[in-house]
Amino acid sequence: MFEISKVKKFFFEIPKKEFIIFFSFVIIPQFLRQIIYYTTFLQTNSTMFIDSFETKSMYNSGFPIIGFIEELFIGSIFIFLWFKTDKLHFLTYGWIADAFFDILSVFIFVLIGVTPLQIIFEDIKIRFGIREFLLPYFISGPILNKIKANPYLLSIITTSLGLLFTMIIIILSK
Repeated sequence: MFEISKVKKFFFEIPKKEFIIFFSFVIIPQFLRQIIYYTTFLQTNSTMFIDSFETKSMYNSGFPIIGFIEELFIGSIFIFLWFKTDKLHFLTYGWIADAFFDILSVFIFVLIGVTPLQIIFEDIKIRFGIREFLLPYFISGPILNKIKANPYLLSIITTSLGLLFTMIIIILSK
């Protein structure tokens, strides 16, 4: 039988303070991903380093700010699910790993002119599947979940590398 109290409890009874703190930690690498995308886009006037079709579309249409909005939306869902079921923690781990892979991939693109996956695969659809789904959500997320990695530490590491790589990209562009 359908009970409003159970629905209300599921959607509204989450620890708000913990949600905000956790969300704040995990969103920072995602925003850095967008910053490194934008910095590299401005430097190269190209989206060759991006394998995500929707992100390419955002940049090619002149609306890269939508990437930040997309991160907020995805993050809200993943962090909500984090607090609702342990079985879906791999999504948040995968999301952090996704930012890590993207930041690293863009940095390598700036250094050598191609991403690691472009060296191996010519087809953007294959690269998209590997970079956006296989590596973060089917491999890294479940592994990090299995070993109960500290998501705060993973976010700090990804953020630190993102800041370092962004600074290097800016320095290299001068």
